[in-house]
Amino acid sequence: MKNLLNYTLFAAISLFYFGHLNAQDANPLASKKSPNQEQPVLVVSSKSPKAIEAVEEARRRFKTLFNLYRDFSITIDTVSFNNSDLSSSNTLEVDMSIFGNYLDKMTGILNKKVDKITLNSAEARAERSHYLAGLSILKSAKCLQSDAQASTFVRTRDMDGNALMAFELDAIRNSSRYGLVENFKEGFARIRKDQVYGYLNLCGDEVITCQYERAESFNSGQALVKRVDWFFVGNDGNESEALENVAEAKALKQGISLVRMTNGKQALIDNNYANSKVSISQLYDAIDSFYKKDVFRVRNGKKMGLIGLNGKTIFDAIYDNIEPTNVVGVYRIFQNKGVGLLDTTWAIRTSPTYESISDFNQFGLAIAKNKRGSAFVHSGTYKMSKYYDEVTDFNEFGVSTIRNEGNLYGLIDTNLSVIIQPKYISIGYFNKLGLASACYAGSKCGFIKYDGTEQIKANYEAVGNFNKYGLVVARTSVQNCNGNSTCKSEVIIDQNGNTIVPISDEGIKKKLHYQLTDSLHDERYIIVNVMEENIPIVTSYMLINKNNLQLMTNTPYRSIAPMDIYGNIRVEKKGKWGMIDSTGKVITKPTYQEIKRVNDAYYATQNDKGKWGFLNKKGKPQIPFEYQEVRSYRFGFAPVSKGRGKWGLINRFNAKIVPCAFRTIQLNEAETKFKIEDDTNTVYVISDKGECETNCPKFEDLRAKANKTLDAATEKEKEKTKGKN
Repeated sequence: MKNLLNYTLFAAISLFYFGHLNAQDANPLASKKSPNQEQPVLVVSSKSPKAIEAVEEARRRFKTLFNLYRDFSITIDTVSFNNSDLSSSNTLEVDMSIFGNYLDKMTGILNKKVDKITLNSAEARAERSHYLAGLSILKSAKCLQSDAQASTFVRTRDMDGNALMAFELDAIRNSSRYGLVENFKEGFARIRKDQVYGYLNLCGDEVITCQYERAESFNSGQALVKRVDWFFVGNDGNESEALENVAEAKALKQGISLVRMTNGKQALIDNNYANSKVSISQLYDAIDSFYKKDVFRVRNGKKMGLIGLNGKTIFDAIYDNIEPTNVVGVYRIFQNKGVGLLDTTWAIRTSPTYESISDFNQFGLAIAKNKRGSAFVHSGTYKMSKYYDEVTDFNEFGVSTIRNEGNLYGLIDTNLSVIIQPKYISIGYFNKLGLASACYAGSKCGFIKYDGTEQIKANYEAVGNFNKYGLVVARTSVQNCNGNSTCKSEVIIDQNGNTIVPISDEGIKKKLHYQLTDSLHDERYIIVNVMEENIPIVTSYMLINKNNLQLMTNTPYRSIAPMDIYGNIRVEKKGKWGMIDSTGKVITKPTYQEIKRVNDAYYATQNDKGKWGFLNKKGKPQIPFEYQEVRSYRFGFAPVSKGRGKWGLINRFNAKIVPCAFRTIQLNEAETKFKIEDDTNTVYVISDKGECETNCPKFEDLRAKANKTLDAATEKEKEKTKGKN
């Protein structure tokens, strides 16, 4: 039927549109005419080839659109169209009465359809209303056969989605006279002009004069209006008798309206109420729309019920409340402090005997509670699970925890099948890995997967929470750790139960506790905080490789420096420094007072006697520990001191490029050379090649003197050694 109306109206309007293009060229904005004006006849002189071509084009379009109508006409008999309907004389007259006759035939056919319908079902009422709406559109379309401005009309859609070509309503919406210009409904647009209501037809003519203080849109060919009283006005402008005892009215659909009576009661009426004076429903204290304007919730006193659009009772007003759930088409119904479920078949699917029914989750399941316990109910099938003492809502994996009367926990899935019978004394929350802690009586804990399998065996006394890298701390017992006693120790395991940080003597002795973090060291190692028992702060750290989950540090360190360019990491334990490589291998045990950041592949290092030397990148001593102070290498040279006023310059092999006999050594302002001063304030400059550039004779004398002194000291040391032997 919808295709029929669309193509009928489109053909009719298009016929007039194309037939009048040339006639309106002279004055396309001609003023609106009276609906009673004589029908125009388009007469084009045969002496104008352009005009003849335009009329021929109109004729072709006329035939095409009627043929389209015949192709899509299904519900009513086709109205024939003959070529003789268009004149083929030299004058070429197109009489627009053809369109009027066509609309009359359509109207007659639809009237016969309406007369044959018996209102014995909701479907019949909807069909009748559809035909009446079609008749109203055809009624309004009659204006198109005589409208002089059809060429200015626009394609649009009405409130019901029907395609139209009609007067452009936006043309008057900005006028100060209009407070409302509504879209077309059943061929007529409701307007409010000068504070009163009326209606426009498809041509924009005010066919029902603005005279009503209230008005509704058309509803099955009639509209509710109010002047002093409420009454109906038809699409022909005829008014019914006043609606008896009606104080307020609201159009719904299919010729049904909601009214409030003068006594305050509400009811549903049909478009025949002016004659019948009988509502189609009972009178209620309140009526409000409940489901698609097809079902209404009604209230008498504090009790509620449901009625249909036809006014018939679905449920008597005997319920405390009827409200929607978070699932479309499923409703809670309350009675005598109990709650049940109702669907759009309007059958009670779950009796109102439960203390509460929660909202439905993403799996369509809600928790229903009563004296027997808690059960799940499905929003589609209304299937109920068994009753349990306690249930949790389903998690993202579709698993819920259940507890029986023995305080044991198990799992149930969204099919309401038990996947783990209640046997655990506790089940934790499932994490993003799909794992939850599960403990048996006797403090035996492990982890279960959402499918019910045991992922990590229950061999631990307690377990923590996984971090985002899939690691967890677990506590276990160690037998015979101190003689015959049993000790507690913590380990770190991965999501498959593999031990990453094992039991250690240090962990047992110091009773170490591990705290996993999601933080990274050098963006590659997971940081583990380590605490000692009875010390409430982090005392040291361990590292785990985030890529392979291998333990990086097999002992906790108090400080861990960033990895340097050679892949070495300086670590500190008990105030002593050492180094490990990128695999965690110890390359220098923590025995040094200090190890400074690497420079030119050497680490300035202080031993336990306070002497400084250098370690190479493999952690081995490269420069002996014989200096009171050292500085970083630059250009392959490092300033070193053997005491006050004993600064010198050594190379990577400890050769004394500048003997330790000068007061200061520092870089010049350009930081390209070394500037040296002696006790006499004489300044010497040493190049980045280790060559003297300033005051060189005196510098060479000092260097020679230092070498003789060193040679003498060496001979003296030899004599001592010879005497001992």
